[in-house]
Amino acid sequence: MSFVIGLVDYGNFMFFEQTSFDFAKTGLTLIEGDNGMGKSALFDGISFSLYSKCIRPKYDGDNIIRHDSTGGTYVSVNITDGKTRIRCIRYRKHPKHRDNVRLFVDDVEVTRGTNAQTDAAIVQMIGVDYLSFMNVVAFGVREEVKSFFSADDSDRKRIFDKMLCLELYEDARKLAASDSKMIQPNLDRIDTEIASVTAVLENQNVRLQVLQEKANQDNSEVSFDFIRAQARLRRTNAMSIRTTVDRARLVERQQKAAAAITIRRREVAVKQAAINAQRSAHTDIISTISGEIARTEVRLSAQKKEMASWANMTGSRCPACEQEVKASHADMNVRALRDSIEALAPQLADAKRRLTEARTAQDSLADVLQPNDRWAGLYAAAIAHKDEELSRLRAEAATLRERVASLKSRMSQDRAAVTALESEIAIGRNKLLKLTEEQAELRGRQDQLLFWIEAFGNSGIKSFLIESEIPEINRRATAYAQRLLGPGAILRLHATRELKTKRDVYREELSVEAVIPGKTDLYHGASKGQKRRFDVSLLCAFRDLLASRTVKPFNQLFVDEIFDGLDRQGCSYVIDILKETAATCPVIMVTHDERIKAAADVVFSVVDRGGSSVVVAHGAKTTTLSAAH
Repeated sequence: MSFVIGLVDYGNFMFFEQTSFDFAKTGLTLIEGDNGMGKSALFDGISFSLYSKCIRPKYDGDNIIRHDSTGGTYVSVNITDGKTRIRCIRYRKHPKHRDNVRLFVDDVEVTRGTNAQTDAAIVQMIGVDYLSFMNVVAFGVREEVKSFFSADDSDRKRIFDKMLCLELYEDARKLAASDSKMIQPNLDRIDTEIASVTAVLENQNVRLQVLQEKANQDNSEVSFDFIRAQARLRRTNAMSIRTTVDRARLVERQQKAAAAITIRRREVAVKQAAINAQRSAHTDIISTISGEIARTEVRLSAQKKEMASWANMTGSRCPACEQEVKASHADMNVRALRDSIEALAPQLADAKRRLTEARTAQDSLADVLQPNDRWAGLYAAAIAHKDEELSRLRAEAATLRERVASLKSRMSQDRAAVTALESEIAIGRNKLLKLTEEQAELRGRQDQLLFWIEAFGNSGIKSFLIESEIPEINRRATAYAQRLLGPGAILRLHATRELKTKRDVYREELSVEAVIPGKTDLYHGASKGQKRRFDVSLLCAFRDLLASRTVKPFNQLFVDEIFDGLDRQGCSYVIDILKETAATCPVIMVTHDERIKAAADVVFSVVDRGGSSVVVAHGAKTTTLSAAH
């Protein structure tokens, strides 16, 4: 089923205050009227409602709102395919809905969150974007409207894709490309993880081999050391027991010897006390004599100094009386001092003799011999030796026990290290296996997606379909051109393919060949009327293409001032073709050309009455559409 635009409601739109018109009338419908009455505004309203812009680019923004009106404008378009009803209402400067658009399907509102999202939903539902609508449904041939011929090659290609529904393949290609793009980061991540896990496994295998060799070597060494250490520990424990027994015996002997020594020392202490008393008495005598000697020596020294002083004082003054000292007086004092010194000398010698005798007597007092304690020292030394031996044996035993425990721990650690590393390697191998399986799965999916990207791309299915459809379009377009422009006229589409070297992808475009024998071989070299006939020829070929397809977006045709520049014969040819088209779909034609009226099945007129435009059925007195300027 195909869509047909039915009832359209206009509110304050351009020339219309409040009006409705049904575009689903069968046959050829003609809307006539003088220039400036608002005929083309009916088509502009449909375009505005569906695509937010009019067919004529000069009408946009606020200038679509009826002059001197209030409350803004809106256009409501009803579309149906016989099963589903779509209604689109677009507003401009509306007091409630502002510049928004609303979308309904079977009277249920499905408006999206934003206008852009709703616009995309409209295009998706009806299957035709603005440019394709202009070239397939609303065939505006005004100079200001971009037709298929005036579009560039890439736009022609896009319009053609829309007519053939090839945008579905492009959507599929984009979806496949998007999925492929999403897969690649996962592949890169997995490749990195595989490389990392592989490197870790290689390192772990090397470490495992080293650990196993070390464990085997350690096991041999440790087993031998363990046996030897245990044997030495047993010997050390036995020696410790013997040394402990020997030490106990020595301690017993030492105690007996110490008791005998104690008795002997008491006897010696009594004798030594008597000797010490005598030695103390002699010490007192020696001290007394030593004091006497010291005093005598002091007196001798003083007298000698005084005698030397008087010997040198003759002729000098006496320090006491300050009188001159005579020689006789000095000699008398010297002689007296010499006599005194000579008298003290025997006393000093006698005192020294007595001191020597006292010291000799004191030295003759020998100490009582102490009892011989040699065995006690030997016993102590022997016991100390045994203690050292015991300490050494105990330390050696402790060291051996630590050695045994260390050897056991070493063997256990080696086994645990090997087991732990083997477990890590097993985990790593499982992870590597899962990563490899995931990698294979992703690469398989990516290969499939790359296949479909190529298949859905310009060089794949789309290229095949375009190349398969173009010959039939060219045949039909040329046939129509020969009916309108005479024998020998040619109208062909050519698919050109350009390789984009940056991405290595193909981009297809469409160019047009238009030939009138003896007159022009370019569309842009034809006259205005000839261009109109080329336009109609290609339009009809497109319409035939859509009619031949099971799925076609619209089965309806709007034409606006299509006869501008055509002579009577040209008009006649175009009317014949439009009548043929109107037999299978509604055709609504806007014109001010009186020559066309007789060919229409029904005629409406847009006229000016008292400052307002109205649309009346041809010959009727009652208006069906009205609006104020």
